[in-house]
Amino acid sequence: MAAQFESEYEKLHGSSLPNQERMRAFLLLFEQFKHYNILKENFVYMNLFDILIGNQDRHGHNWQLLYRQDKVFSSPLYDNGASLGWQLPDERLKIILTSPEVMHRLYKNTLLKIGLDNNQSPKIKVTSILDYLFTQYPQYSNRFLDKLEAFDIDYFEEYCSNLPLISETRKKFLVQYISYRQQQIIKKLKGGSAK
Repeated sequence: MAAQFESEYEKLHGSSLPNQERMRAFLLLFEQFKHYNILKENFVYMNLFDILIGNQDRHGHNWQLLYRQDKVFSSPLYDNGASLGWQLPDERLKIILTSPEVMHRLYKNTLLKIGLDNNQSPKIKVTSILDYLFTQYPQYSNRFLDKLEAFDIDYFEEYCSNLPLISETRKKFLVQYISYRQQQIIKKLKGGSAK
């Protein structure tokens, strides 16, 4: 986008707009991007997936366009390290595991980037991103919702139980964290009050 929009992108990148307005301005610019129609579905999925895993670092350098001959497509997702409570020590995870209120606060207070800006500061509340994506991209949001409802949390739990390099506390946390966020996203996308 920086190459296509040049000074307009740089001006927005350096602006002091409040986060909500900044997000909308970047999204409006994205809709004018020459590869927008190719990317929009994966862009929606990427942001919804980041909400699910709590990825707080999906800036404009953490996903790419790939070119193969004359085709353009989204790269696989990478650099997901700032997700899944990575920074929380086991002592904190134990508190979260025993307190639904703390788990909810962890979800509600998650601030995410949307993959269009490279600035460190603009972070948007989960519910604002869900509202925007569901309003502007209902078809893709509903497809993601179908996949999310079909997600087998028991299989995920079994998978986590076999991870060799993390503590038992973190394994339990991962299952509860994803399960909780899954349910909150489903409620919100179905018009519930998951705030």
